[in-house]
Amino acid sequence: MQQTDRGNKLVLRPEMATKILDRVGEEAARLMTQNIQPVLLTSPLVRAQFRRMIEQSHPQVTVLSYNEVAAGINIQSIGMIKVD
Repeated sequence: MQQTDRGNKLVLRPEMATKILDRVGEEAARLMTQNIQPVLLTSPLVRAQFRRMIEQSHPQVTVLSYNEVAAGINIQSIGMIKVD
């Protein structure tokens, strides 16, 4: 994250952004073949920037931050986006 006069900005090397987008696409496709709506859970600090980063290539993926999940809702992790 980089602080700017307009707020925080997600700053990634282009090759890292590409890897993340590829992995999101792979994981979303895997889930959708199982009729599961992909939802990506992130830190509140990166949620909006991460959504902007993936929205054109993966509009089917919902991005939420931890604090947007209502109390009492059970969350089941069935995948994780990992990049090297």
